[in-house]
Amino acid sequence: MPLPSPSKEESHDDWMDRCMANDTMNEEYSENDQRYAVCQSIWDDDKDKDNKDMKTHDIYVYGDIWNDQSDYASEWGVVSLSEIVKQMNGNKNAEEFIVHIHSRGGEVDEGFAIHDVLVASGKKITTIIEGMCFSIATIIALAGTDRKMTENSNFMIHNPTGGGFGDAEDMQKYADKMKGYQDKIIDFYVDKTGADRDKIAKLTEEETEMSADEAKELGFITEIIETIKAVAYYNINPKYKTKAMENELKDLKKEVTGLKAFFTTLFNIKDNGAKNLKLLTADGTELTIDTEDTKPAVGDKVSVSEGKKLENNYVMPDGETINIKDSIIESIVPKKVEDKSESEEIKTLKQKVADQEKEINDLKTTNESYKTDIAAIKKDMDFVVENVKSTFVIDDKTRIALKGTRGEEDPVAEAIARRKERKELASKNK
Repeated sequence: MPLPSPSKEESHDDWMDRCMANDTMNEEYSENDQRYAVCQSIWDDDKDKDNKDMKTHDIYVYGDIWNDQSDYASEWGVVSLSEIVKQMNGNKNAEEFIVHIHSRGGEVDEGFAIHDVLVASGKKITTIIEGMCFSIATIIALAGTDRKMTENSNFMIHNPTGGGFGDAEDMQKYADKMKGYQDKIIDFYVDKTGADRDKIAKLTEEETEMSADEAKELGFITEIIETIKAVAYYNINPKYKTKAMENELKDLKKEVTGLKAFFTTLFNIKDNGAKNLKLLTADGTELTIDTEDTKPAVGDKVSVSEGKKLENNYVMPDGETINIKDSIIESIVPKKVEDKSESEEIKTLKQKVADQEKEINDLKTTNESYKTDIAAIKKDMDFVVENVKSTFVIDDKTRIALKGTRGEEDPVAEAIARRKERKELASKNK
């Protein structure tokens, strides 16, 4: 008998249930793991699988909205009507268009044109704001019956702005045109949200930027997407789980745990419910600490990834060192902090010692200079004394004359007399 094949109306789960229970499949592939793999392969190869999976089609309004219908406009970040139509034609059989918006806005007419073509498609339209939804992009956002906005996105409305040229009559025409756009946008907001017109008019006049909560309160959006809940979900029927699938799930959990440990360390995230604390060392090694605390302590058991050797110590990003013995934390040594005040004190003392040593050396130099000068003076004095003694004789008449002239004893004569007395005294003592 031929192997079964999926029907167009059949979902993936229904197909897998039917395929796994099929008699021919059980005869050909008795092992569950093998049969599951073949059923999955048949589903993947089926020519109509795109029609089963693509009931929704994503359209992206990422960029500025301008009337540029050229083929290369999107390469410059321009979103135009032709670009949106091209995206819509990517899956004409889709039941729902999901329009993702991240735009600063642009031309009023182009924004309304994109809104109208989406609504006229007859598909269910869901709009999701992911970042910015400013100015005319808000009109496109209102094309959705379900209008969602991520919690950290921003929504902004204002009166249309522009510039014209010409004479007074031309400028008045342009002003009237801008006023018409302004009234049209306000009326459109009121019709879509049910908000009070005066309030909307005041908000547009003041160019109001609002959060997701504020946008929802005014009726611009219908739902706020909490980012933390945006997770992928893969449902596997337990009776069809294979060993290989279980191993893949284990590997996935291990990778997620590693990422959690990385960001926990990087951003110092507190995890009060942690039973196995994950830490990254300064060199990137992941340590698993057997503790319910948020930081390691002496006595905690430590392990590393399979295939890696547990070292005796690890330096952490903050400079702290964890010392390990027999897989147990033996000690945790904080980063050594230099005592800057003590260092400055020692530096000051060293400078004082250096200054004093210099002063001593200067004094020694000066002292040597003094010794030299004194020796020279002594030599000169000895020369003078010897010459006076040998060539200069003062008789009594001259001494009296000198005494009368100076009014005092002759100092030279006195010095000679004292020198003579010392010599005579020295001779007696020999």
